[in-house]
Amino acid sequence: MGKHSLSDTHANNFIEFKNRLSKSRKGIGMTQEKVCESINLGSRSTMSNFESKKMERLPSLDEFVDLCDLYNVDPNYLLGFDEVRNFTVKTCCDELKLDENAVITIMKNKMAPILVNELFSGDSYAEIEQYITWLNYYNKLRDVITTAFTSSFISRLELLFSRYYTSTFPLDYSEHTFTRFLKSEKIFNKYTDIYEFIDKCFLTEARNNLAFSYPDFDNLNESEQHDAVLSIIALHSYAYLMSRVHFEDVERRLMEQLAGVIRRVSHEYPFRTV
Repeated sequence: MGKHSLSDTHANNFIEFKNRLSKSRKGIGMTQEKVCESINLGSRSTMSNFESKKMERLPSLDEFVDLCDLYNVDPNYLLGFDEVRNFTVKTCCDELKLDENAVITIMKNKMAPILVNELFSGDSYAEIEQYITWLNYYNKLRDVITTAFTSSFISRLELLFSRYYTSTFPLDYSEHTFTRFLKSEKIFNKYTDIYEFIDKCFLTEARNNLAFSYPDFDNLNESEQHDAVLSIIALHSYAYLMSRVHFEDVERRLMEQLAGVIRRVSHEYPFRTV
């Protein structure tokens, strides 16, 4: 059995090695005494000295290899060169880009492989991928509209768009027809004038766009001002509101897919042994 002294410069590595040695033993549920019996280390005090941060006693090369085999850990993990404990787990992590806990869960849990197979076979994964794509797109559009209008006006637009979407016939959806629909809804009637509406509903992005697109806005007549404001509303909201409709449809179909996956796994799992 080897006995080694460590310089102060290696103190942190020394303590980390001791921690990982102890953690690996506890991870397989073995006592120090049982480990000593399993690989012929002699008395329990040998293992205690290996793990004690107060003792400089370290395993010999042969003892180190035996401990790695017993604990089923990669030597690089115990030495602090890698964060993944097991070589097989490490390979899976590297190849699949999963973290260690995910790989260990799949390996140890009898239901996990069935669930993974169901999720990544057939249409299930395609639906999940489409959902994530739509969610990213939806969130970007949401960011745009929240810099243009107040939250209360956005809520009102969402309600108005629901009516527009279900009442437009034939299915002629566009910024132009949405603008026309908003005009028919007389959304400015509750305000004293168009300036009060802008003050209550527009935020910086919409105001700047209005000023840029209609530099002579103050000189327009009332009808022209209304048309200008409606065009800005449609410009900033139509893509978001339309994507919201599609996003809700994708979300509904995804929930149906996931419910189907869970049903299939629940039917298969009781009869499956891993």
